[in-house]
Amino acid sequence: MRRRRLLFQGLAFWLLAAAFPVVYLGIAPPGSDPLMWGGLALLFSGAGLALATY
Repeated sequence: MRRRRLLFQGLAFWLLAAAFPVVYLGIAPPGSDPLMWGGLALLFSGAGLALATY
């Protein structure tokens, strides 16, 4: 159980780290909306944190 929690915490951390430049610097794949990519990264990182603390 602890191993799975660490996995989800690590996943959430990296998704949050990926969401930061997308949201605040506007870095996204060409021709796409940075807020959409940042929002998706924040959504998945929140899900990862929720699973890690469950």
